[in-house]
Amino acid sequence: MNSPYCNALPGSWIGVDLDGTLAEHEVGSFSPYRVGRPIPLMVRRVRKWISEGVEVRIVTARATPGADGKPDRAAIYAIELWCKSVLGQKLRVTNQKDYGMLELWDDRAVGVERDTGERVDGEPEPWLYETLKCDHEGLKECVKRDQCAQQCPECGVIVQ
Repeated sequence: MNSPYCNALPGSWIGVDLDGTLAEHEVGSFSPYRVGRPIPLMVRRVRKWISEGVEVRIVTARATPGADGKPDRAAIYAIELWCKSVLGQKLRVTNQKDYGMLELWDDRAVGVERDTGERVDGEPEPWLYETLKCDHEGLKECVKRDQCAQQCPECGVIVQ
């Protein structure tokens, strides 16, 4: 069975975070020159994508330029060696997205439904509606879409 990435446009790629996503995050004794143990499920995914010809890049804060404006080459080299050892090849290491990125796999990211702002995990965010001073679903939907008057049609409460 082929993945949905098989027919991706040239120049497209999948971003995978390193610490906590592809490798275990080392708590307490973090060093930019040491990478944690591989996370087997993500390693399997990445190997599958690579085998299908999909470009995979490591997207990590470790590649962020320092005060001198240059990334820490030693940290990037450590990541490249880890990738060679675990994945069988070096992967490009970056801290930036671009328009070619198809997806970003990251333990810290919150998935958002395109063009709606809605979380895809369905987690409630009651603080978004704190200032409504009422709990009517019609007003919540209206405010979410920024399409309503400033007053609840059911109870007359003014939206602040």
